[in-house]
Amino acid sequence: MTNRFRALTSRFRPMGWVLALIAGVSGLIVGCSADNGANPGATSGFDDGQFVRVLEPGNASSGLIGGTLNVVDGVTESVIEVSKIVVPRRSATITNGRYTMVVPAGALTTVTAFKISQDPTSGAIVCVLEPHATDFRTPVEVHFDLSGTDAYLHDDVRAQWFDETDQTWKDVESVWDPTTQTLVGYYPHFCSGRAGW
Repeated sequence: MTNRFRALTSRFRPMGWVLALIAGVSGLIVGCSADNGANPGATSGFDDGQFVRVLEPGNASSGLIGGTLNVVDGVTESVIEVSKIVVPRRSATITNGRYTMVVPAGALTTVTAFKISQDPTSGAIVCVLEPHATDFRTPVEVHFDLSGTDAYLHDDVRAQWFDETDQTWKDVESVWDPTTQTLVGYYPHFCSGRAGW
């Protein structure tokens, strides 16, 4: 490592902490709860019966390309997380099993860490989208692969986000393609996301 590189990295290291602190505080101010439930199905509206569900258990995370296994309070949970750092002028794609997030160039004003978390054992098509409480200049696309689910039973499948203030699921602009079994939601803001009706 060259001295010039060391000087640059040590000069910008405090900036990373400042950005992380600002992001954390903004999450508390805007209204998404800090306890987002490491389990994407842990939100209170989970059992409202309006989730797209996986028909064969164990297929909720087909196509998983990476992730981590969380341990919370000594209990192992089956939450799988995939994250990526995205810079404002570039587009990025992040995939976690059935969920693909497409961040368009120009959606951000600063370097941002994105994460998709899912519980492949829940049987519901629901995920946690982060960073919480972040508004985007251009909506971020979330593609839901609904193959092998009961989505074909419903004409009005749509993408939704969980409003933690009033504890309800709200629709986002979305496009359902029954031929490819793909639902695309356009999220101007992140909390939890799901495919439902």
